[in-house]
Order: sequence, then C-alpha cells, then structure tokens
Amino acid sequence: GTRIATAGFDNTARIWDAANGHELLKLAGHQGLVTGVTFNADGSRLATASVDQTAKIWDVRTGNLLFTLAGHQGAIPDIAFSPDGTLLATGSFDKTVRTWDAATGKELQVLAGHSADIQSVAFSSDGKSLATGSEDNTAILWDLATGKELHSLLGSAGGVMGVTFDPDGSKLALSSSDGVIRVYTLNIDDLLALAQTRVTRSLTAAECQKYLHTSSCPAEQGK
Repeated sequence: GTRIATAGFDNTARIWDAANGHELLKLAGHQGLVTGVTFNADGSRLATASVDQTAKIWDVRTGNLLFTLAGHQGAIPDIAFSPDGTLLATGSFDKTVRTWDAATGKELQVLAGHSADIQSVAFSSDGKSLATGSEDNTAILWDLATGKELHSLLGSAGGVMGVTFDPDGSKLALSSSDGVIRVYTLNIDDLLALAQTRVTRSLTAAECQKYLHTSSCPAEQGK
C-alpha cells in the first residue's frame, strides 16, 4: 500500500509514492499506449501491458526492465500476476490468452476459445483457475493445470470488459459496457441451492447443462 502505479497514453507507466503523491519512477520502453499495470504480491515487480503487443516486467526498486513478453499478435489490454507471483497472464485482441513464467518470462500456455477481443484477465485466489472476459459477450473460466475450458459464462451485449473473483473464489463478477454487472456463483452446491429457491420442480437435463454446467443433473436436485 505504499506505492501507486498508473498506465499512460504517453507510452509510459509511472510509480508514485502513495503517501505524498511524489513521482518515484517513470518506466519508458513501450512503443504504444500502456493499457494495464499490476504489481506482484510483494510489490517488488510491476508488469505493464500495451497496445504494442508486448508486456514488460520491471524491477520496482530500480526501475530496470527485467524482460519483455512477446508473442501476441494484437494489443494487450490487461495483465495479471497469480496470487503466489509465479505466473503471469495476458489477454489480447488476437483472441488468445497466454500464461508465462513470472521468473523467466517463458511462455507456458496459449488458451484459445474466445471469438473476439479479450479485455480482461483475473486469477482465482488459489491460482488454479483463470477467468477471461471478451467482447464476444462471454467470460471463460480456465483450468490452468490442463489449459482446458471449465465454463463459458454469458455476459451481455456490451461485452465482458472486466472480470474479478471474490476472495474465496466461489463467485465471479463480470462488468459490461452496457452498465450491468453480473455475479456468477461457481460452486455446484451453491448453484443447486440457488436453483431450488427459484423453481418448484426438478431441473431438466438440458437446464442442468445450461445453468449448472454439468453433463447430467445431480441426484440431490430432485429432493
């Protein structure tokens, strides 16, 4: 809580003293607008994302550039560190998400599933899942151990511009440019309890697949 980072349309990121507002560092190196900034958990590194199709990792103490993440074929509007600081995730206008080793900058995974620009990325609190929001009006929840899609969640006609988990990872909030925020519950027991408060009958197999994201209805849902 001692520093603030800002992303600028002047192609720089800046780090400021949160107590007095004094500028501490100016980080110059991107060749386009800087669109995202994020600190790692201990505040020793800052990651920046840019429309120049790269992300960069900086030493917060010295301002030195540590390495550049390159591979996307489109602007990168958002970047995130995993809670333990070992991974980075970038979302891009090339419709892919990439994960990276935060210590070396090595690319680990390319996650493809969205059909339009990706606007936002967020790790779950346990670091096992990644949520991505896209202008295709969906958010996708990914299993990082396998790189497979777990769920595709509907947003709205305004696209999914922001995604964030609650602290225990049981809910995911999606924000949209139509002014609506949607909150999804991700735990199957919570979903089942919610369904039972809203219907007076058992769900059909099609409804379980659509709303509970299961291939078949849980046995308990009819009780």
